[in-house]
Amino acid sequence: MSTEPANRLRPASSPAANMRPLKRIAGDGRRVALHLAIAGVHPDSHRARRLAAATAEHVRLFCTPAINLFPDDAEPIETYTGCSYYPVKSLEQKNASQTNIWSIDTVRETSDAGTSLLPPFQSLQHGMGAHLGPYWAVSRDEARRAPKKPVDPKDKKAGKTASPDEIAEQRRGVELALIDRGGQPADPGHRKLAIRLSCTQGDLSAMRERELVLRAGDRVGTIALLNRPTRSRPPAFRYGELWNLSSLLVPQAIRLDNGGLAQMTRLCARWAEYSVDAGRRFDPLVSLSTARVRRWLPGKPASAFVQGLEVRLVVDEQRFAGFSLGGFAHVMDRFFAPHVPVTSFVQIVLFSAQTGALLRRGQPCPGVQPLV
Repeated sequence: MSTEPANRLRPASSPAANMRPLKRIAGDGRRVALHLAIAGVHPDSHRARRLAAATAEHVRLFCTPAINLFPDDAEPIETYTGCSYYPVKSLEQKNASQTNIWSIDTVRETSDAGTSLLPPFQSLQHGMGAHLGPYWAVSRDEARRAPKKPVDPKDKKAGKTASPDEIAEQRRGVELALIDRGGQPADPGHRKLAIRLSCTQGDLSAMRERELVLRAGDRVGTIALLNRPTRSRPPAFRYGELWNLSSLLVPQAIRLDNGGLAQMTRLCARWAEYSVDAGRRFDPLVSLSTARVRRWLPGKPASAFVQGLEVRLVVDEQRFAGFSLGGFAHVMDRFFAPHVPVTSFVQIVLFSAQTGALLRRGQPCPGVQPLV
């Protein structure tokens, strides 16, 4: 799931001018049906199932999302014998301190003879050719191993205790690791590396200007934000935490009972710790249970009874005040969908911890677990 801010943009032309041709065609009609012609998508593919779930709620007139992501080059790296880890800095970071590296896209080795592509270690092409290395991998935050700059004792900040924000900022960073086919650090010798990045301008929720600054030569007119950018402070990855996250996201039947509630709560709270409530919105979850159910679902070419998974969550609704139960249920739909195959469904049911009454019964959500 991304996670970078998406904001609404308003085009420079007047909405009224854009509506005139539509009004002329529609006549006295009050409703408009939007048909999208999509080619090259197999009807049984994962992409087709995602498109089938799209509704009018996903469309805003005269607006388009602004994705806070742009390409950039990294500062050139010269490797030397005996060092396998190198910090990566984008060229844009010299002009904007908020610029963060989202991903490393390509790494090329440059020489007088030309350039050659350095393959990533984690790819489907790893080990297929005659290339013996080195390969490259990415390390973030506390997993970094590049040599740190020595502390100058004459520096005024050397003896001061860092604030929590400064400590979190020191933990952030991206480095390039050069490794061999076995995943062990490789001696790169002397090389010159050119790196292509995808960068983001970080958390822009505090920005006051609503009009975006465009690059020179851009044909678009004025672009103004309708909404304030979403707050998007990425968590500082602690050592080994991504492996922890991957293991928690693997569907396991043992996590579908009350014993899995603590793991799910801890996972959700960890990735919401920078929210307004610091992830405490998941504390009102009291119990978790599941049941195999059978529902009559409409479909093509014919409706049929379908076996599914009903996830029953008991919540303390009084402590949930101020948060949307519907929004929480939609998040749980996506969380539990990998536990059932594409031919099945998952349904989230919320009960009150005070009275046991039914609070919300969600719609059946298709599973995403492939059959093969």
